[in-house]
Amino acid sequence: MNFYGPRVFGRRACLMDWLRRLALSLLLTSSMALLGCASGPRSHPADPFEPFNRTMFEFNDALDRAIVKPVATGYQQVVPELARKGVGNFFNNLQDVWSVVNNLLQFKAEGAASSFMRVLVNTTAGLAGILDVASEINLERYTEDFGQTLGYWGVSPGPYIVLPVLGPSTLRDTVALPVDWRGDLVTRQEDVAVRNSLWALRVLDNRARLLRLAICWRMRRSTSTLLYATLTCSGVAIWCMTAIRRRRLKRMASARMVRRRDNHLTVHRGRFRNV
Repeated sequence: MNFYGPRVFGRRACLMDWLRRLALSLLLTSSMALLGCASGPRSHPADPFEPFNRTMFEFNDALDRAIVKPVATGYQQVVPELARKGVGNFFNNLQDVWSVVNNLLQFKAEGAASSFMRVLVNTTAGLAGILDVASEINLERYTEDFGQTLGYWGVSPGPYIVLPVLGPSTLRDTVALPVDWRGDLVTRQEDVAVRNSLWALRVLDNRARLLRLAICWRMRRSTSTLLYATLTCSGVAIWCMTAIRRRRLKRMASARMVRRRDNHLTVHRGRFRNV
């Protein structure tokens, strides 16, 4: 009797899918539960959850050094560079599909049209996205997610937060994660085994691309404070740049409204004089 038939394999695949969903649920639940008690009295306005962020940073660093990085290193050494490039192009093509939706939600016609053409060209002429033909014909890539869509409609990025496993983010992007997961074509695969395999392959491919920065992650635990401070400064800088950009857009909108009002008054005065 074959104990490793399709029925047993299907049960294992369902178990893996259930564990993955449980991990994602615990990730969001633990993050939201700890936000209320993680702020420190002397925290930076862009990093009010510094104690929680430092704990999650150390956890992610330990997980990366123990599991993710060794597996990604083996993946990089075993898989040829041309094949790894094809894997990256394939997942970029899937991401462009979600970018089309978010560009439309932001009324960015150029970005939506370019992303749509990239998907069309790479899916057909690029062998399901393995070859990046669109870049060869100068079709620019406009990557957008639902967090950026919320930012376009005026939602503030919120505090800087380090998520378990996923790494640095903002409160706005954390809230947008469930929508991004629903819009991800990988998570919409009905075959559990295929979905989990694609998800694991994408994680390995993304981590393999970051192996050039391995010198930063080889620091000892005693220097983790300096490394966290460096990454936090990057997050604070992004937060400040976003705030400045929002203020600039508000000033531009106000100036545009003033010009429209002046033009409207000028037209009405001219009509009155002609009468």
